[in-house]
Amino acid sequence: MLLPLFAAFAPFILWLVEVFLPYPHIVEELAKAIFIYPTVKYKSTSQRIVSGVIFGCIFAFSESIFYLFSIYGFGQAPIIFIQRLALTSLLHCLTSVIIAVNSLDKKWLRLAVAVTLSIAIHYLYNTYLQGETLQVN
Repeated sequence: MLLPLFAAFAPFILWLVEVFLPYPHIVEELAKAIFIYPTVKYKSTSQRIVSGVIFGCIFAFSESIFYLFSIYGFGQAPIIFIQRLALTSLLHCLTSVIIAVNSLDKKWLRLAVAVTLSIAIHYLYNTYLQGETLQVN
């Protein structure tokens, strides 16, 4: 029940952390694991997938709204915002589902591998896709 609320406010809290620890791929994925694990560890696999998708979509939307203020100065803010929202929604939904599905009780190694995979996917997104999304023609 609190998972959507955590997803909505997490980007704003994490922004403060990322000011001092500028590794968003690590900070965000660890935060997702901290928020998702306690809420989905006793649900069925299908409920975990749904929870991961909901968390990821809300997190991405909230993060994109937060960054809208940064991209507004580019002049093509609506286009850039839509591109960013689409790509980050896919990213955050995918990584949230990976974490949620692998949030089994007492299966810490499986969760650690899932978080590591999510961090790697997020890193690749930040390195290869995010820069292209924010380029102005």
